[in-house]
Amino acid sequence: MAERLLAIGSSSDGRAHTIVQTSKVPEVPGGFLNRRNQWQVRAFLQATPTNPNTGADFNNGKPVDLESQTPPQLPAAESK
Repeated sequence: MAERLLAIGSSSDGRAHTIVQTSKVPEVPGGFLNRRNQWQVRAFLQATPTNPNTGADFNNGKPVDLESQTPPQLPAAESK
């Protein structure tokens, strides 16, 4: 997009501060990831035939073993 703007005589401001201030994308909440978000993290870390990603760069240099991990259980609601 920036190259196209430059070609027509305009410019874009790609500084991080400007992007954050003008973005309409909502901020990702902190805390525990629910199952809807966990698949995105797993998809990012999962190795594929064309990308041998092990997740080591996010796990103190150790590969992430996605097969043996069980998802954390949410606490059961207390009954009255």
